[in-house]
Amino acid sequence: MDLEAKEMFLEESRQLLARLKDKVPFINGETPAEDLNELYLIYHSFKGNARMIGETEMQDLFQALGILILDMKDFHLEFNDSIRSIFEQTPEKIETLIDRFETGTPAVAEANEFRATVMAQCMPPDQKNYAQQLEKQSLYFQELGIGGLASLDIDFFDGNSTFYEVGVTLDNTVFLKKTRVYTIIRNLVMMDESVRIGRIVPSLKDLLEERFDLEFALIIQSMKTSEELEEIINYSMEVAAVKIRTISTTEAMATTQS
Repeated sequence: MDLEAKEMFLEESRQLLARLKDKVPFINGETPAEDLNELYLIYHSFKGNARMIGETEMQDLFQALGILILDMKDFHLEFNDSIRSIFEQTPEKIETLIDRFETGTPAVAEANEFRATVMAQCMPPDQKNYAQQLEKQSLYFQELGIGGLASLDIDFFDGNSTFYEVGVTLDNTVFLKKTRVYTIIRNLVMMDESVRIGRIVPSLKDLLEERFDLEFALIIQSMKTSEELEEIINYSMEVAAVKIRTISTTEAMATTQS
């Protein structure tokens, strides 16, 4: 790993840790969904950064913490003393992982041990009501105005942004394709305030009902570069490939209105 990548990881991790320390003391059984979303995005960013530098144990731990948050938010996992203890311990545990990474002595055993503690409190998959989650996902997309051909305030006369055709191929080991699609689109919307989604292929209905193989495509408008968009998409797990092509306004209009 080159020195620049290491320094960037450390700088971003410490910024995320500072945000985490501000959020964790207020997490309880009554925490609003929007606050849980913010915490989830912090863990998600940690996970993406760990993935970029090949720190598998840290990546797996942050994924487990993200699952715990989603279980509380989407599946109404009951908040208990064990979960409270996890949140209280998390900032110190992560700080140790960052410090050990900086000194070149990764805390592999500690990361794996804490991950096991977190996963023990997560809801077993067979107890999760995925139908309820699917309904929430559908409502989320409706609120965004995203449908088969619906647009999220596409502005074809905005000279400050760029149109892209984004092709995503999911990994063949993906567990729930619809959840992965939902996560990718949600991350784009939450992590890129400028993004507008003009079309999804296949249709959103087909995606959420998993009537597709492993590939789907988006026509989007954004002020971010293709590299920045690819990074956001790759924050999600189970993504095998991302191909982003810049397209003209004319092509975007023809594609979204066909």
